[in-house]
Amino acid sequence: MKFLKGFTVILAFLVLGEIGAEFLNLPIPGNIVGLMLLLLCLTTGLVPLKIVERASDIMISNLALLFIPVGVGIIKHLNLIRDQFLPLIAATVLSTVIVMVITAKMADSLFASKHKKGG
Repeated sequence: MKFLKGFTVILAFLVLGEIGAEFLNLPIPGNIVGLMLLLLCLTTGLVPLKIVERASDIMISNLALLFIPVGVGIIKHLNLIRDQFLPLIAATVLSTVIVMVITAKMADSLFASKHKKGG
């Protein structure tokens, strides 16, 4: 039952994000908006972690299933990928490096602020 409650909360934030992105005409996908709203609510304590923890653990443990459609799409459009191989590789490497640097900076910042508070 805990899984169902947590999954419902996650799904509600997904729907809120989709509606918000569409209503506000944002250039960001609705699922990202929903995840940012969920993160905001988790960090502020509006949504306790224990509500979504079980559902998110189950979803993460089955995450590989979500990559099957992506793999099929890649195989379906292999000729397009072959034509644009170098730009795709450059964009992938560059975006990966940017995400890693930003994640490291954020982690350092969060750990530093936690240690200042005495945690």
